Amino acid sequence: MTESPPPGWYQGPKDPPGYERWWNGNAWSEHTRHPQAGPSVDSRSEALARKVAQECARGGRVEQQTAYQATIVYGGNPNHVMHAILSLVTLGLWLIVWLLVAIAARPARVVWTVDEAGVVHPNTYSLPRQPSDRS
Repeated sequence: MTESPPPGWYQGPKDPPGYERWWNGNAWSEHTRHPQAGPSVDSRSEALARKVAQECARGGRVEQQTAYQATIVYGGNPNHVMHAILSLVTLGLWLIVWLLVAIAARPARVVWTVDEAGVVHPNTYSLPRQPSDRS
């Protein structure tokens, strides 16, 4: 008597190449799968949506988003009104600090992309300042 293989996904006797059928240990079931197929469009979009929500909770904001890609911006522009008031109160001494803060305060942009396997990857790059970034 031959031992049957343990339960699992196997190439079924009548299935086309690349498809697997569930073997329950005694007989073939009606359940099949195509293991080479990646995650569905919905699951890839959901993975990106979870990552976007996580990054927004960390202080980022969504600049743009598609089904498979989202640009998250971290940081922001300095409060120029506050710096102007401090410069007036300190008779101009605060201008040096304001200048340094304005130069250093550059928003960081990260583009999160979902690959075909459903894994979310960051792509960090430095963009030139946009006119809206120079307030």
